[in-house]
Amino acid sequence: MTAGTSTGSILAAGLSYPNATYEAMTVAEKAKELPLAEVNGTQYAHPGFFADGLINIYAKMGDQIFVPNTLGFGWEFLWFLLFIGVFGAVGWFLGIHLYDNPEDEKAFKALRNVISNNKSIKKQQTPKHYEGKNEA
Repeated sequence: MTAGTSTGSILAAGLSYPNATYEAMTVAEKAKELPLAEVNGTQYAHPGFFADGLINIYAKMGDQIFVPNTLGFGWEFLWFLLFIGVFGAVGWFLGIHLYDNPEDEKAFKALRNVISNNKSIKKQQTPKHYEGKNEA
């Protein structure tokens, strides 16, 4: 399995694409050709493109592969803000719907009360030899 993004995906696809003429050959014709590449006992067919062929594709067709941006910075920024605004709002409303649970709110308030009560109990039960050290 090969993968990549942008240029990496094109290179990965080109290097992993099998050679159609090699696949159409008979066994005797394949024996005359270079042997299959072997890695760890697994034989691999000849690739459809080698690195120099992929470089030629970029050199000759680069303007078709990488189309220049025609929107301009202002429009791109507006689309970005729209994207952030829409998905931010959707996330916020889904979060409220999914996580605004009254039972959980009661449990958190009870936990907060237990923690604050424990702090006040610890202050009341402070040993005498620590009493002067806590006051600043």
